[in-house]
Amino acid sequence: MSENLHNSPRRAAIYARVSTEDQRSNYSLPTQTDHCRAYAAKQGYVVVAEFQEDFTGTALDRPELDKLRDLARQHESDVLLVPDIERLARDML
Repeated sequence: MSENLHNSPRRAAIYARVSTEDQRSNYSLPTQTDHCRAYAAKQGYVVVAEFQEDFTGTALDRPELDKLRDLARQHESDVLLVPDIERLARDML
């Protein structure tokens, strides 16, 4: 690994999702994203992309999740920040 790459700030992508009315009210997309931004700042990450969607967690074919996958395939981020692993999917298998 080159020294320049090693010393570069790590690039982070943020993914937030809600699917129920309770989540929209109590754990909103802005709340989730703000939490991830604060964590990124504390860790010295540079946020390069943010993805938010109102979609069920049982479906893996989601527009914003697809964009996140594309970002990862293109190696445009180093880490993914989510406020809770269940924001990615209900079934972890």
